[in-house]
Amino acid sequence: MSIPFSIHYQKKSKISGKNEPLTGLVEDVMPLSLSKDISESGIRIVTKERFELGTSLTVDIYAPDRKTPIRTLSTVVWTKKRAFRSGYDTGIRFIKVEKGGKKDLFFYLSSLQKVETE
Repeated sequence: MSIPFSIHYQKKSKISGKNEPLTGLVEDVMPLSLSKDISESGIRIVTKERFELGTSLTVDIYAPDRKTPIRTLSTVVWTKKRAFRSGYDTGIRFIKVEKGGKKDLFFYLSSLQKVETE
């Protein structure tokens, strides 16, 4: 689904596992991006830099009606130079979504699908 969420992302040295905590906002050091496509399992965003496949990222998704972003631990699964524009389209798979965030994301995506099909 193509929805323009505001996104902050930050490269991580590695993801230690699904039990890694998802706390603290670090938006002051995270580049801002917009989502291009989003689902429950991942997102396509525009990044300034080209990430290698398997790069670990912390991704904050700013959804409407939420005071704080949905924090995810994610990994880069594909990247492609944008034609006629700067930056890269970057495919990201969610490894872990913060507690409550997955439910909120599912609810929001379901609501938007209903609006698109009406």
